[in-house]
Amino acid sequence: MHPLLAHQRAQDAFAGVLANVSPDHLGAPTPCTEWTAKDLIEHVIGGNEYVGKWADNPIEPPPRPDNIADAHRTAAAAAHEIFAGPDGMSTMFNPPFGQVPGQLFIGMRTADVLTHAWDLAAATGQSTDLDAELATEQLAAVRAVVGPQFRGPGKPFGEEQPCSSERAPADQLAAFLGRKVQ
Repeated sequence: MHPLLAHQRAQDAFAGVLANVSPDHLGAPTPCTEWTAKDLIEHVIGGNEYVGKWADNPIEPPPRPDNIADAHRTAAAAAHEIFAGPDGMSTMFNPPFGQVPGQLFIGMRTADVLTHAWDLAAATGQSTDLDAELATEQLAAVRAVVGPQFRGPGKPFGEEQPCSSERAPADQLAAFLGRKVQ
């Protein structure tokens, strides 16, 4: 799948879950134990906004709407526009963990957004069976790069959790990245 299409589909999956989040859900705990649903939503929106801020030629994100669904849509569209630009796949991005080319950064953002869509769905009692084709592709991609050096306390991912291969691909992705799949 083309990286731009994968990125858009991950953002769409997140938006679909977000559309069913009520104000009562915002304080709910998530599989990311340090975050509530509101914190997780803020992380995804903020991550999208940082795409422009971390570009070699930084771009300020557009003003953030008050409504969280609109804020996600605006930030996701701005990030997508940067990646889709003429040099979006080759430009260098400068996140705190080191400089990466757009081709790699878009994949990282795609996996992050789709996994957090799963987290939000789990936290709010929604189906975690999200975009099976995309989840299968992202699972293969993260399996190729996420090793023991990225797992454990103070690292981006927890230890891989058990998950049947008969579960939805998004469940398998979440378990691989350290989430407990119920």
